[in-house]
Amino acid sequence: MNMNEFKNKNKEAMVLWCLKDNEPSKKFYTKMGGKIVKEKSIKIGDKEYLEFASRYII
Repeated sequence: MNMNEFKNKNKEAMVLWCLKDNEPSKKFYTKMGGKIVKEKSIKIGDKEYLEFASRYII
């Protein structure tokens, strides 16, 4: 779904989660206007990872 679809559905914001160590994606989301609003730990298989949430105002 793109930003226009969100606007057409009267959405005001969205949150996107990404692994914290994924630097290329983190830079991209920040460049696109995302603000980091939360971090949490998740478990994938036997490993724990940190992820962050980027919030976008539409």
